[in-house]
Amino acid sequence: MVATPEVQAVPETVRLLRQRRGMTLAQLSENVAKKPAWASRVETGTLPLRGRDLLDCAAALSVPPDLLATPLPEAGLEGVHFRKYRVPQKVEARATAEANFVAYLVNTLLVKAGQDPAARIPKIDVSGLSQDPRAAGVFAATAVRQRWGITAGPIRNLAGHVEADGLYIAPLPPTIPNVAAITAAQGPELAPITLVTRSVVDDTRRFTVAHEFAHLVMDEASGPADDADVEARADAFAGELLAPYAEIQDDVRALHPGSFGALMSLHATWGLHPTSFIRRGYLEGDISGASQSRWFRHLNGTHRNRMRTLRSPFPLQPTGIGSLLDLMKSVGWTAPSLARDLHVHVTELAAVLEAWPFPLSLPPVPQPADAPVAFLHEA
Repeated sequence: MVATPEVQAVPETVRLLRQRRGMTLAQLSENVAKKPAWASRVETGTLPLRGRDLLDCAAALSVPPDLLATPLPEAGLEGVHFRKYRVPQKVEARATAEANFVAYLVNTLLVKAGQDPAARIPKIDVSGLSQDPRAAGVFAATAVRQRWGITAGPIRNLAGHVEADGLYIAPLPPTIPNVAAITAAQGPELAPITLVTRSVVDDTRRFTVAHEFAHLVMDEASGPADDADVEARADAFAGELLAPYAEIQDDVRALHPGSFGALMSLHATWGLHPTSFIRRGYLEGDISGASQSRWFRHLNGTHRNRMRTLRSPFPLQPTGIGSLLDLMKSVGWTAPSLARDLHVHVTELAAVLEAWPFPLSLPPVPQPADAPVAFLHEA
């Protein structure tokens, strides 16, 4: 890119890319050799960013200069869903920026591939069940299972079903701690993106994707609701979608803290984490509070190592982004042409989208020297 006076950065894009790198305003200013207030003035639009300063800012953020001059769509607050532990606002901002950035990449690829990015996710209004969030989640999950033609038994390929409805799944960078998943839905004409951590076992990741899908199915159609109720109905949706309680109730009722084998048999059949069965049994009144506590002590004590390395019978295996990239490769797109059109370094594009079908021969993209690593916070 030639830094001409006519080329000017988009302030919102500068902010999003800075947050994605985990930088503060002061750190970005320092990395561009400017006074501390410089980045703030750029991001509020009071100081146009062009010419040499634009190139220096792009270098500080490790992005091609063209990207700073590209408007990047962002999901509003109602279009961002977190599944997280207690984290600083800075970590939330970084995760949100990452989700919006991946959404930009995927939706741009869809358009260039001649695909309609609009999702086909069913919208189910459960506002009539607002007094019972769990019943609302069960109702919506039952409707989705019927829509998918799975009226009984486990869902073996959860990723395949949600991707067929237009939700794309990508990995959450390991540098974003204590966030299980984040979903960015930038509007009805664009595909939503869910980023999921790899720091937990696949059973938990499956439940997390089902939980995020629940938000897309129910939240917009049902109108405003208490945050706790929204999360409760999403949890109920995820549990019922993956293991209808009517089908597991007898087995759950028969569980007792000494029947570890029976609990693991449920896990092997349904692909849910063992703790999920105990929790649902308690919520349904089939497992006492005392029994639930004993179970959790066993699972977090005697069986702790096994719980941490548990293998799911139905691993979460998203293929949507990989299939999209394979399609583009088959019709003549190359890694350099994709990177040029998306205004992103090839190696970063490959790292973010992961299922990369092109050969890589370039050195890694340098990371900003002063981007801090967030500290872990306990829930």
